[in-house]
Amino acid sequence: MVNSANIIFDFNHDFGQIIKALNLPEPLGNLSKSLLDKCEKIAIDDSHYVEAMKRINKCDAPAQRGKDSAKDCQIFAAFLDIGKQLRNKNFQKNICFITTNFQDYGKPNAPKSPIDQELVSINAKYLNKLEWGLAIIEGRV
Repeated sequence: MVNSANIIFDFNHDFGQIIKALNLPEPLGNLSKSLLDKCEKIAIDDSHYVEAMKRINKCDAPAQRGKDSAKDCQIFAAFLDIGKQLRNKNFQKNICFITTNFQDYGKPNAPKSPIDQELVSINAKYLNKLEWGLAIIEGRV
């Protein structure tokens, strides 16, 4: 929480703060709204549902046996579809898939199969930190 406060307020609070004293709800809400306002929202269409069900039936990551993986599979199917469409239109900039869900997707340096090959097929990066994605998109790394 202190790290969040330091980022939001661009200030270095000492550790050991009383969390309520950091007054984070409003700034975090504003920061979240600002991020969402800059995002392009992608609708999940029927083809994404179909691809998700195929993943689940084959137990391809992010699907796992005994777990409801439909949402993760739908999101990843939509991401792959958009990524393919962008590359087919000669989009040359970075495409990043960002999630902290390493249990289902694997770690960024070792994504689960077939996620690893699918990301390579659209030249997309897999990250687990939003900050890294922003740095890559902005060309800082």
